[in-house]
Amino acid sequence: MQKKNLFLIDGTYYLYNSYYIFPLLKNNIGESTGAIFGIINMIYNLIDMFNPKYLAIIFDHKSKNFRNKLFKRYKSNRLPMPTNLIKQIKPVKKIIKYMGIKSICISGIEADDVIGTIAKNYTKKNNNKVFIKTNDQDMFQLITKNIKILTKKNEILDKNIILKRYGISPKFKNDHIALSGDKADNIPGISGIGKVTANKLIQIFGNIENIYKNINKINIISIRKKKEIIDQLKKNKKKIFFYKSLATIKTNIKLNISNNDLLIKNQKINKLKKIFKFYQLNKFLSNLKKY
Repeated sequence: MQKKNLFLIDGTYYLYNSYYIFPLLKNNIGESTGAIFGIINMIYNLIDMFNPKYLAIIFDHKSKNFRNKLFKRYKSNRLPMPTNLIKQIKPVKKIIKYMGIKSICISGIEADDVIGTIAKNYTKKNNNKVFIKTNDQDMFQLITKNIKILTKKNEILDKNIILKRYGISPKFKNDHIALSGDKADNIPGISGIGKVTANKLIQIFGNIENIYKNINKINIISIRKKKEIIDQLKKNKKKIFFYKSLATIKTNIKLNISNNDLLIKNQKINKLKKIFKFYQLNKFLSNLKKY
């Protein structure tokens, strides 16, 4: 791996993932530590595997963002964050800070938009590359020549892999959501246009703008229920473009973050020792000698 490669971690995804993987972990005074253990373990594994010089972890802020304001149903189907997980956020961020890693959480801005903006800005110069550590498929739309996804299992996903696996280019992920919906984000999509139909339309025509330019050609392609599809597209045009705007990750957010901010700094070893011992994360004490 090149020294200039930047790794961006989807912190919110890994908070939840770790919390549910290690639900029973507690320290000797009964405080839950599963999310703390899981996310710090993931970071140390990433460092072991890729030895990054540039690394940041981005979290969602609890405040509302522009998508919530535009569409009240956005993510409204999600349960509130469990209290035992909320209690672990502060120590997680403290440990990350002591590890010398930049932690980012901005009021009113979703983590996806922060990640998208940093990734785009970082790859503008010197052929820099970015690896986004996440299992969230919404992030596929950010994939370019120099931006790739790094999955939970450390598989690197690029444009060709996504195209082969899912049948459409990753840049059309937001178009696909606009048509077929996204249950996780509570974006409904359009009735009668499921994932298979959305895939077919995108494979033939590309983005939704081009689908509408060629809407009459749907009659001559090999697809079921052509009339119903055309009717639904015509009837729901405004909704479809609105859903695409919700599904599109912003890459032009104004951020006061420099490349130097993303550089891993020296660890605060004594503080890490103290906090690891308090939460009985003894596995990580040996890491302090390695880095």
